[in-house]
Amino acid sequence: MVLGIWLLKISGEVTTDLAILLRTLGISCTVLFGLAAIVYLIMLLRRIFLADPKAYLSRQRGLKRWLMAINLRLAGTPVNITGQSIHLPLERIYEEMELRRRLWVGRR
Repeated sequence: MVLGIWLLKISGEVTTDLAILLRTLGISCTVLFGLAAIVYLIMLLRRIFLADPKAYLSRQRGLKRWLMAINLRLAGTPVNITGQSIHLPLERIYEEMELRRRLWVGRR
């Protein structure tokens, strides 16, 4: 998005033919990456719960499906998040998950 804005800025400083190209690229980059940023933020802020883990598992294929079925049997869900991808202590993550699980069970 920053690149698109920069291209728009410098398009006023060059010849007409090049300015048209830079404006087109600038507008395209700004719109494309701006929309991508909005979608990314929405996905980041949305809570994603598997309403039907078995239906999700049935849509998978091959080795991935087999491994997810093992996860479902062992952990009760086909999806897990590795500790390496989160920059928090695992104890804190566990506490937060337990709190949310208790809140979810209380809603039922």
